[in-house]
Amino acid sequence: MINKIAIILLLLPAAILAQNDESGTTILKKKDQQSSFEIFTKESSDTKIPGVEKRTTEAQDSAYAQAMRMKLPIGLRLRYDLMNIGYTLISLDPEAEKTGMDYLPTDAFKPDPNMIVQRQENLMRAFEVPFARTYNPYGVRVAFSDIANFFGLSEDYSGNIKFKVDHYTEVEVVIYSIQAVVVATIFKGHLPPGSYQRTWTGRDENGRKLPPGDYIGEVRIKGENSYRKQIILR
Repeated sequence: MINKIAIILLLLPAAILAQNDESGTTILKKKDQQSSFEIFTKESSDTKIPGVEKRTTEAQDSAYAQAMRMKLPIGLRLRYDLMNIGYTLISLDPEAEKTGMDYLPTDAFKPDPNMIVQRQENLMRAFEVPFARTYNPYGVRVAFSDIANFFGLSEDYSGNIKFKVDHYTEVEVVIYSIQAVVVATIFKGHLPPGSYQRTWTGRDENGRKLPPGDYIGEVRIKGENSYRKQIILR
């Protein structure tokens, strides 16, 4: 008899718990707290997004979302993500350099005195020949025709017309052919005292290029004599 009473007392708490479960009263078990590593490495296919019926939306259905659904170790994913980021940064380097050049001030492109001296020294060393002077940085190269024109040994047949005005007056510079026909008017107006130069490009009043030959440039100064110059158009 005593054994039966002991068995009833042992089964009584289990019966009470079963009755509570049938009445709708449940005891919630608190979820175990997970570490960051466990959260990133767990299977994420069963994760629910609030307001989204499917696992991924159309915007999220990309190659990256598909890759995330693969069962890969977190270390491998991180490695390939870093590689992709590196490739992206390398591809953007030329664009970044181009953008940076747009904001450089003009003074940054001017060489400093040290660079100029080094350049001259490098030139002298590059052209150096033993027992011979092959490089002269202070020399001036002048054509023989310019020397002859300077000393008056030859005549200047170019389209440059130089003249001098002593006082404020009306001046007209014209070009005419050897048939005494005016083909172009370079200048017509009033000028103050001074030295001037006008250049004829070999075209007529309408901008058409004239054939090669001899032409005359004439400077007509009101109240004074006219100055003429021969022009050879080649």
